[in-house]
Amino acid sequence: MSPVQLPLGIQLAEPMSYASFVPGPNAELLTLLRDRDPDVALHGPAGSGKTHLLQAACRDQARSAYLPLNRLREAGPDILAGFDRQDLVAIDHAGSIAGHTPWEQAVLRLIDGLRARGGRWLAASRQPPEFTLPDLRSRWASAVAFRLHGLTDDDREALLRKRFGARGLALPDEVARYLLVRLPRDPASLVGWVDRLDMASLAAGRRLTVPFVRRELASALDRPPAHGQHTAQE
Repeated sequence: MSPVQLPLGIQLAEPMSYASFVPGPNAELLTLLRDRDPDVALHGPAGSGKTHLLQAACRDQARSAYLPLNRLREAGPDILAGFDRQDLVAIDHAGSIAGHTPWEQAVLRLIDGLRARGGRWLAASRQPPEFTLPDLRSRWASAVAFRLHGLTDDDREALLRKRFGARGLALPDEVARYLLVRLPRDPASLVGWVDRLDMASLAAGRRLTVPFVRRELASALDRPPAHGQHTAQE
């Protein structure tokens, strides 16, 4: 597969692939994206997996570009020129340019150019963007709209097991239960804790146990770990 084309040194995060995504109630969306057919506009709260899926789609497509508009704003809308020659363009944080006419015009040109050349686009935002240009609203309305749904506790446990397993760490049942009760529920936070505990485990040469995890969580909260009792914060 050819390297993904990215502007301004923006790189795809290594774990962001379809294989590492736990779909939960979003299995239909995963199938839709893998089919590489329609344009798709995603929306959902922070940490729901939007960026993961956009980057996974880029990783799965040879001629593609991942464009996080919130990070490209300072460069100006002209930076989007030429990306309509890709087979796929993933537009992240689309709502960040709503109401900014030069940016809306640039995104409209990008979408129209992709259509003319047989390419496709994916986009993500927290809420459906409120664009001011009627033509851009029309293009958005023509895409398949999909709202990402939250994961169940079983899905969150599957996410933890998949991420720890990819790092060669076994996740005992009691540790999984401990983490699910105490960690934030959004996938982005869970993945962040997997990274932290992985590094801590390597540094200490320790397996994942409840006492070890309790100390790491307590350290993150800048307070001593509880001994022999569970507190509400744990």
